[in-house]
Amino acid sequence: MSLERRQYARIVPRFGDVVHPKYKCLDLSEIGMRFSSPVPVGRGENFTVVLTPLAEDITLHCRVIWCRELVTDAEDRIQFGVVFEGFSMARQLQLRELIRVRGGEI
Repeated sequence: MSLERRQYARIVPRFGDVVHPKYKCLDLSEIGMRFSSPVPVGRGENFTVVLTPLAEDITLHCRVIWCRELVTDAEDRIQFGVVFEGFSMARQLQLRELIRVRGGEI
């Protein structure tokens, strides 16, 4: 999958909004990812994402390795980092670059 491809479908969480204990929802509207379960915020938790660039579907199994809250004057955000299980480190870096998001960064 080319890193230049940026035309993604809008996100639709399958089992409800992405919730955090303190904040209602994480804004993930700018990326083409469907979550097969709500995004966890606890370190070490697992979740699965489905990338949907154009007609191509790729399922990635992810593990959250860190998360933090960012509070600004304009908005509250949550950033979280994941590892993509089953991929080389070089490929994981490509995937992270591909999936830069507003509101959360993978």
